[in-house]
Amino acid sequence: ANAATDPIANDPAQFAARLAAYGESDLLCYRADGPPPLVERQAARWDPLLDWARARYDVTFAVTAGVMHVAQAPATIARLHEAVAAHDDFHLAGLSPVVTLTGSLVIGLALVEGEIDGDAAWAAAGIDEDWSIEMWGEDWQAAQLRELKRQEFARGVAFLGML
Repeated sequence: ANAATDPIANDPAQFAARLAAYGESDLLCYRADGPPPLVERQAARWDPLLDWARARYDVTFAVTAGVMHVAQAPATIARLHEAVAAHDDFHLAGLSPVVTLTGSLVIGLALVEGEIDGDAAWAAAGIDEDWSIEMWGEDWQAAQLRELKRQEFARGVAFLGML
């Protein structure tokens, strides 16, 4: 709430633009090229979210395998920016940790608009990390950091739920 009344309220357009920039490199657009079970998990969780965003905002997404940047269409970026900018300062404040911690504007917008709940959002964002843990185990320091991030994410979700 403090963020909404101070830094965001001072320049909501700039704050919204910084959040909307996540649409240029949304997590959901960068896929693994293997192994097949990971590719299938990503598709199962991420494709419905991208399909929702396509229908909701009349946008297209360039999806790629790997981490090399792939440009999104300027019209897509503009529409996603409009979607973020349409939210008030308090929704932007709650949306911020969701988007920044997941690396996905699409996940954040789906959550804010009630398409998914917080648990589904966190699970979708954590597919790659969950896969790595399943394959190679979990480092205790990484687990502590992940838990801190999950708690901050949960606070953002709870804040949005109060609006």
